[in-house]
Amino acid sequence: MCIQSQFLPHGKYSLQIQNGIILIKARGAWNLEGKMSLMDELFSSIKLTNQKYFSMLVDVSEFELGTPDFQALGVIEKTKLIELGLRKTAYVNSVKRNSHIQQIASMQPHSSKYQWRIFNSYYAAQRWLADESLNNLFKLS
Repeated sequence: MCIQSQFLPHGKYSLQIQNGIILIKARGAWNLEGKMSLMDELFSSIKLTNQKYFSMLVDVSEFELGTPDFQALGVIEKTKLIELGLRKTAYVNSVKRNSHIQQIASMQPHSSKYQWRIFNSYYAAQRWLADESLNNLFKLS
């Protein structure tokens, strides 16, 4: 006897793109299926922008952590995003939860083409990304 199950996606998000910056707000507890849903939409959105380089601003203030398979996929998918032109990711963690910081750090690949930081506010995150997005205006494919 073989029993298979698939979990319903867990994790809520909003995604939009403004001036070469992908804005994501992640809320709730996440699993692999939730991450896959977000990544499908993210990759489709990147193709539509037709930009050579881009940045991300991810608000994890309402994020409640993810499963181990969610984390493993996070590293793989982030590497693919870097190959597609991701240069910077600014995470906003306004509630300053240490568990968020640890999980985010564990999901970052090492690449000389990529930088990431965690901020307490949107304003600080946007300032850090500003130079990158201005440079992107001159690097559109």
